Amino acid sequence: MAKPTQIPFLTERNGTLIFRRRVPLRFRDCAGLYEWKKALGRESERSPRIRLELRLLTEATDEALSKLERGLPVRPDLLDEALKALYPAQAQSAIQTLDHAVAAYLSVRGLPELRKAEAVAVEQFCALFPKRRVFDITRSDVRRWVDHLRTTRRQTGPTIRRRLGSMRAIFAVAAEETNYNSVNPFRSVRIPDGADGGVRLPFERAHLAAIDAWLKGQAGQRATGRIIRLMRLTGARPLEIGGLDASDLNLDGDVPTIYIRPNSSRGLKTRNSQRILPLVGDALVAAQELKAAGSIGPLFPASCHQTGALSARLNKALRSAGVPACREYTAYSFRHTMEETLRFTDAPFEVQQAVLGHAPKTMTDRYGAKRVPLTRIHTSLLVAAALISTQDKTK
Repeated sequence: MAKPTQIPFLTERNGTLIFRRRVPLRFRDCAGLYEWKKALGRESERSPRIRLELRLLTEATDEALSKLERGLPVRPDLLDEALKALYPAQAQSAIQTLDHAVAAYLSVRGLPELRKAEAVAVEQFCALFPKRRVFDITRSDVRRWVDHLRTTRRQTGPTIRRRLGSMRAIFAVAAEETNYNSVNPFRSVRIPDGADGGVRLPFERAHLAAIDAWLKGQAGQRATGRIIRLMRLTGARPLEIGGLDASDLNLDGDVPTIYIRPNSSRGLKTRNSQRILPLVGDALVAAQELKAAGSIGPLFPASCHQTGALSARLNKALRSAGVPACREYTAYSFRHTMEETLRFTDAPFEVQQAVLGHAPKTMTDRYGAKRVPLTRIHTSLLVAAALISTQDKTK
């Protein structure tokens, strides 16, 4: 829900400032709407730009109310028209920056915040073009960005396609909202040859033994080591563990668990990702160590709450442990290892879905209980842990 600020007609929702002014009830039929509303971006409410835009919008709606009092019609796009005076060089668009475009996208889609893939795409585009205005983005810019994702960030073809899809959708909404008729620069961009890297694979037994040996030292007591200890016996995604909060730990019940849910540090990839995972073996020991440290709030540093930084941190640790540096074996391989092990140990399909947070793939999958009993998941994870961890065979 949007919350008001100290400035009249200015509210804030998930970091985005919004101009909102209600149309008096007696004028709503004539105006054709019940409020004037315009997203202004994610700057401080004390920003000179925000103050100037707010003043122009307030004056425009004051004038509109005066016209309505006299029985005169008002333009439905009066807010956009008011901002054109502020940006005469780009009068065709009241959406100027990517922040504006994101705010419009959220408003049109009815979203409280960007989904993970969209947020990462915007962040990575802005890192290369920090001051590029939305409608100044060219096909050349996009090709340069795609090449940067492939060569510098070492992203694969499927990942680059997701980045392009996110930016294409945000640009399309901005263009539609401002009647911008030029070609979407993010559409039909060719992925460079060689960008379709290898498929991530489960770890081999030798890899798991090397990781176990590495974790026995001081590395296992550091933040990166504890994230790995939790990941390898839960099947959770890297950011699901890196963004854990102390309140997500429940170690006092008959079955100790972690709660994978959105929190102040990170969201989740999909709605089905929200789940409760039993802790077994060394993952339980790692959670107990974290709880004994008396942590309040996020369990891991802020650098572990961002996908790129966390992946780099975890993959560097894997190389230190002796896992070969290649696309096939990364931190995400822990998840593939758990998936393969659950299948190998004949864990029920619904248990596999519950552990990995996968959405139902067919209509048949949607029938039956929505939540698998925790004891069934716990039993399956105990069996899987015995195969995955050479360090915890006795647990």
